[in-house]
Amino acid sequence: MMTKVVRISGIVFIVVFSVISIFFSLAERDLRVGEDTFTKKILSYPSFFEDRFYDIRMRNNLKPKAFDDRLILVKIDEESLEKVGRFPFTRNVWAKFMDKMSAFNAKVVSFDVLFVEPEKACRAEDSPDINFSKAIKRFQSVKGRKVVLPYSLNIDGHKTHREFKAMPDVMFNFMVNSKVKKNLGLSKMTVSKDAWPLKAYLDTTAGIGHIHATSDADGIYRHYHMLSNVEDLYFPSFSLMIYQYFTNDRPELKIENEGDANLKLKNGTIKINNMGKSKIRWLGGPEAFPRVSIRDIL
Repeated sequence: MMTKVVRISGIVFIVVFSVISIFFSLAERDLRVGEDTFTKKILSYPSFFEDRFYDIRMRNNLKPKAFDDRLILVKIDEESLEKVGRFPFTRNVWAKFMDKMSAFNAKVVSFDVLFVEPEKACRAEDSPDINFSKAIKRFQSVKGRKVVLPYSLNIDGHKTHREFKAMPDVMFNFMVNSKVKKNLGLSKMTVSKDAWPLKAYLDTTAGIGHIHATSDADGIYRHYHMLSNVEDLYFPSFSLMIYQYFTNDRPELKIENEGDANLKLKNGTIKINNMGKSKIRWLGGPEAFPRVSIRDIL
């Protein structure tokens, strides 16, 4: 009799512990950056176990020899600095780079470099910003070619003087289609002025996507901010914007129930949490994509 009671009690304990752990894990994932650090630490205990299993799954599923040459990473390495000089590069260098991309017939060129301040020139007609923006326009003059630039968000929900009071109008061009039931939605964010592209580049009709990453409680990056909610409209991340241009896919966000947000793609569905984050699915190791020094391109 005692053995049976112990067995049943053990099963009940495991089930209750699992349910509570799942609840705490989901709650911790949805906490904003900067929110009650003590609470986040308490809630993060169950995610420790889930994260360990996630790490094991990723290690087992990684393909050491995986290689995809559709995406090429351009390196700003020591050899590049020896040839070009200081970094940040003058925008004239990036203008030359864009003309090279036109010659190589690239489809999408994305910069994880910020262009937020004008580069000074002795004469307005010699402006490196004008030269670079003209090069972007030349590249995009061919149908199907696009450039993507980054911007940043304030994701902690607290407005400061460094955010736009109203969403910049240009963002209306990049909204993600959404079907969200009333009173549901992702956590709201605001657009930061600190990394907003110069008007000269926005006027080229280049695409823009928010670039942001936050680590888990243990400092490892397992999640990626796929979507943002700005004034109840939804906008793609830097990577999702690149994906849209490269594949001509039109993702759609669907939220029919609380905590059940799905990003529909033509080849599948991505689950995202209340902060617009999804888990990263790693393809392979560091050599999964070809890398080229910008020195060799210029």
